[in-house]
Amino acid sequence: MAFSGEKLRLIRVQRGLSQRDLPVGHDTVSALESGHRKPHPSTLRKLAEALDVEVSDFFDEPAVAPRAGLPEGFDVVGLTQEVATEHPEVPTDSAEFRKLVDERFASELGHLPKAELKAIEANLRARYNALDRNFRSPLWSDPEQYGDWLQLWDEIRAVKLALVALDRVLTKA
Repeated sequence: MAFSGEKLRLIRVQRGLSQRDLPVGHDTVSALESGHRKPHPSTLRKLAEALDVEVSDFFDEPAVAPRAGLPEGFDVVGLTQEVATEHPEVPTDSAEFRKLVDERFASELGHLPKAELKAIEANLRARYNALDRNFRSPLWSDPEQYGDWLQLWDEIRAVKLALVALDRVLTKA
């Protein structure tokens, strides 16, 4: 993981702060944001505290392909949407719907070796965490982005359902 000055800048701007509003010199912030300087750990702690984030939020995560480890063409969002389309009478927030998703996961992934299932689980957890951070962004206060917010919510929900289903598949493996 590498420090990202762009992430620092984005977080600062999202909070409506200038470089001078932070507890370190604005020249330091400018150098960090532009990538001309590497941060000292104590500087990172001060910035994280002032911006009300974790120090890890300033770092790029290793790239995780949305489907890495999943079989070709397998889509967790698509799977939950298919189940909802095939069973319109079943409320998507019900235990019965979760059972239908579990069954579909078992039929699609149950044949895979446990090590591969664990890799899929790790990928889905990373995806869920990234989606959750995005979902909590203050940028969603714009009413014009409501449709995008709902799509993000659907994806988070689908990944969460997938994780629960995958846990059940792993228990049986």
